[in-house]
Amino acid sequence: MTKAFLTICLLSIGVLFFAFFKQPYWYYQCVHWIICGTAIFGVWYEYKSKKVAFVWMFFAVAIAFNPLAPFYFHRNLWQIVDLIAAVIFASALYRKSTQ
Repeated sequence: MTKAFLTICLLSIGVLFFAFFKQPYWYYQCVHWIICGTAIFGVWYEYKSKKVAFVWMFFAVAIAFNPLAPFYFHRNLWQIVDLIAAVIFASALYRKSTQ
């Protein structure tokens, strides 16, 4: 299970990295689905691991990237949100790799 979670986090970080560059609108729609799905998976995985802080961080990311009821932020604010989400995924990766 850990390998799948690490792979999905790496994929999500890559997707968020490319979101910093100008992309077509459909790309950002896909970003919402991918990141929200990864965050929901992260909530479940961290809940099983009893890591409450990460559960709440992944929950916040899932809400921010919810594709069914999206937030409409300006591009500059989305870049900040993307960076925060990438840091959360990277910190989960780092924590899992040091265990």
